Amino acid sequence: SFADALAAFGSDKDVSALRNACLDLHRDPAYEDKGRMVYLTNHDLNAFNGTEFHRFSDNVLALTVLVYTVFDLPLIYNGQEAGVDQSINFSEDMVIDWTLTNKRWTTLHKKLTLLKRTHPALEDGAERGDIYFWSVSDPNLLVFSRRRGSSEVLVALNLGDYAVQCRFKGTHPEGEWKDWFSNTWTEIRAGGFPLAENGYAVFVKD
Repeated sequence: SFADALAAFGSDKDVSALRNACLDLHRDPAYEDKGRMVYLTNHDLNAFNGTEFHRFSDNVLALTVLVYTVFDLPLIYNGQEAGVDQSINFSEDMVIDWTLTNKRWTTLHKKLTLLKRTHPALEDGAERGDIYFWSVSDPNLLVFSRRRGSSEVLVALNLGDYAVQCRFKGTHPEGEWKDWFSNTWTEIRAGGFPLAENGYAVFVKD
């Protein structure tokens, strides 16, 4: 059902529905004490529905951050970790064109993999961290925290095609946070921080 929700988002860009689908993942009693995988693409989708670039357009990077951080483990299909935009017929012998490797993609996947392996808030199965969605100023923003004990990972996604200031309404994250991608520390206030169009940010606190 989460794959269906992502597919629907690729068509209608309904951020509110995507948020509800993320919550449904965490509410599913069938996976209360066991892990599962989430994905942007797999062999069927890639072969018959087009690549993730075709289905999600400019939001594909932000949604990659989502599948690494929203719930349990990400499934990464052949070539996806290198940003290879190639449809693969899985019933025939096909070779991935690794000359199409995009360094931005490989760097992103490496950093997100390290994030998953080093922060308890992103554990899977019975040890998974809770999820909390923040109220923010723009309807195209999806901003949530994963929390477990003293570990917290704050994820901000701009799923719109224009840059915004991510402002918090009501409560907001407090204290010093480490920007996971720039490796710098910052204090987050109600006024928030800027996000580029189709952009993303990840902050951590342990």
